[in-house]
Amino acid sequence: MTSGCAGCHTIDGLDGATTGVVGPNLTTVGNRAGSRVVGLSAEAYLRQSVQEPGAFVVPGFGNFMPPNLTSGQNLDNLVAFLLALR
Repeated sequence: MTSGCAGCHTIDGLDGATTGVVGPNLTTVGNRAGSRVVGLSAEAYLRQSVQEPGAFVVPGFGNFMPPNLTSGQNLDNLVAFLLALR
């Protein structure tokens, strides 16, 4: 995670723990992502959530994340990292 992500999201158990509260907690997002939107795999949901954050806003949180923060291999790496958070 970049410091930008950690500024808004929490991930428990990482070295240099993140404690952001503006965005949803990502600690087990790899488990939850596949059930968030009917018809989308966990990978597709996470990919779209990073590229188009306003497409699926988690209840209780605002639409504050800027779109298209990363692409290409960096996006692939971020999605793989998020999928591994179980």
